[in-house]
Amino acid sequence: MQLKLAGLCLICAVAAFAQGDRGTITGTVSDPTGAVVPNANIQITNSDTSAVYKVATTNTGNYTLANLPVGNYVLIVEAQGFKKFERPGLVVQVAETERVFRNLSAVLKAAGRSFDHVARAGVYLTSMSDFVAMNGIYAKHFTQPFPARTTIGVAALPLGACVEIDLVVKA
Repeated sequence: MQLKLAGLCLICAVAAFAQGDRGTITGTVSDPTGAVVPNANIQITNSDTSAVYKVATTNTGNYTLANLPVGNYVLIVEAQGFKKFERPGLVVQVAETERVFRNLSAVLKAAGRSFDHVARAGVYLTSMSDFVAMNGIYAKHFTQPFPARTTIGVAALPLGACVEIDLVVKA
């Protein structure tokens, strides 16, 4: 029986675990019923350089392609008994959220403060699909009780940024 791979991949172009000029693409392959697809062949091709990276999904249908150069990618997923799935337009960016927090930390330190002194944070994302990755990094920098936070999806940020965070710090 042929099953379509339409909607097969839950893809998160996450650069949260990147170092330097590298990023990560991670996701889960599942069929239209939601069942995971183990041992699916994943191929990522850099549209700019034609470099190809390959990996297979785990028994839980997950895959990670780490240490990818920044750029535009095409994802191809193939699994026995399924139609080939192709998704162009994936973008790998530098670990922008980590970089934002490093910058915020430096500003706080220069003011004699730390993340423990933050009363409120405003987070602006150009793609709300980045929220989970951003939230994981955010949680590493704050302890309970967490400061008040607003997270807002925006159409664009200055200089093509994907995330912007502002803080209100207690005196």
